[in-house]
Amino acid sequence: MESWRERMVVLQDGSLYIDYVLRMDSGPYTCKVEDPLGNVSSLEITLRLDQDILPEVKIMSVLVGLGCSASFFMLNLIHVVITYLAVRCINQRRREAILQIIENLDNYRSTQLGRLKENYNSQLAKIRDTYHNRVAKLRENYVHQRARFRSGASHIREGASHKVDTIKDNYNYQLGKLRDYSSHQVEQLRDRYNNQLVKIREYGSMQLGRAREKYKLQQQHVLKILETMNLDNCRTVFDTECVRTESMLFVDDFNCGNGSYKLPIPDRFSQYI
Repeated sequence: MESWRERMVVLQDGSLYIDYVLRMDSGPYTCKVEDPLGNVSSLEITLRLDQDILPEVKIMSVLVGLGCSASFFMLNLIHVVITYLAVRCINQRRREAILQIIENLDNYRSTQLGRLKENYNSQLAKIRDTYHNRVAKLRENYVHQRARFRSGASHIREGASHKVDTIKDNYNYQLGKLRDYSSHQVEQLRDRYNNQLVKIREYGSMQLGRAREKYKLQQQHVLKILETMNLDNCRTVFDTECVRTESMLFVDDFNCGNGSYKLPIPDRFSQYI
């Protein structure tokens, strides 16, 4: 685009306008668009020339070549004829003038041929320079794009590693919270169990004291009845049996920790067990 601005223009709607098409214009064209965020998108389009008109071009080139050769031949023939006629029909002075004219024509022809050669060489040099410049720009663009792709891949890898670290930290934090919560719940259960066990022990000792007092009152009442009846033998037997029964039933040294005893528990305390 920079080297062919006089015949290639990008219009406002984004299309490419070529004033006159050459054979060197065929090939791949790449359109690249970059937004303000730095995202680059490209589209490659291949331009192919219509090969159906090539036979006509060849025919026209052949005809033009034949016309040029015929004109050169006619010019040479006219030159030869004029030279021959000048030599034979005109005097020496005219012959010298004609020779001078012929020499001038030869010089002009050689000058024009030299200019044509120089123009051809200059055009060829421009084409070579343009080709080398485009190749160099393509290489620079390729290197730049490869560097950008590499930097983008490195940024993506860093972002992925950062996300993985964040997920790991979040997982460890949640796991620590879960462990703390479970240990707290276990401690609360232990405290509740110890409190319920203390309440059960207190309730058992209270019921045991009440039963003992009640039994003593019944025993005294029975003893009073036996005293009024004057039954000494029965009283002795009854005392021994009561003492034995009391020693068997009401034992103070019982173990509450191993669970070897069973006490009647009212319904209002069953919710704590």
